[in-house]
This record gives sequence, structure tokens and C-alpha cells, in this order.
Amino acid sequence: MSKTERIELRVSADDKAAITAAAAAEQVTTTDFVRGAVFDRVEHVRARADRTVMPAAQFDALVAALDASDDNPNLARAFASRRRFVQG
Repeated sequence: MSKTERIELRVSADDKAAITAAAAAEQVTTTDFVRGAVFDRVEHVRARADRTVMPAAQFDALVAALDASDDNPNLARAFASRRRFVQG
């Protein structure tokens, strides 16, 4: 894929020196180092967006509620009736 877009970033002289040194330690260009760091963060944010995080006690209560039987006659009738459509 062609790289045609630019993102510019202003940093302090100390930050630039730290980024440049880290890139050199990884034996990559500063651009590749920054791009890699950004995409590591992108993947982290995307992964977090796909998950629901909750305290363990809340999760245990959720699982217990899902495991508890619920006498719902309408739902039982719906599952007991013949299907109108069958996957072929």
C-alpha cells in the first residue's frame, strides 16, 4: 500500500533525542520507530474496545444470573414450536 499521507508531531528537544536514541537502539529509522509505537497503541485501543472489562465479583454475578433458570412460558412455547424456516 502506498504511503501518501503525513502526520506531523511537535516534541521537545529532549523527547526527540529520546525517540531518536530508542530508534537507533532498535536499528530502525525514527519514522519506523514512531509508526511502530503508534500502531502498537492502535492495536491496544482496538482490542480494549472489543472487550468488556468488569470486576470479578460482577462477572461472577453475571454468570450466576445466566445459569439461573427462568420460567418464561412464552419463551418455552416459542422454542417448542415447529420452525417456519429451516436452514438448508
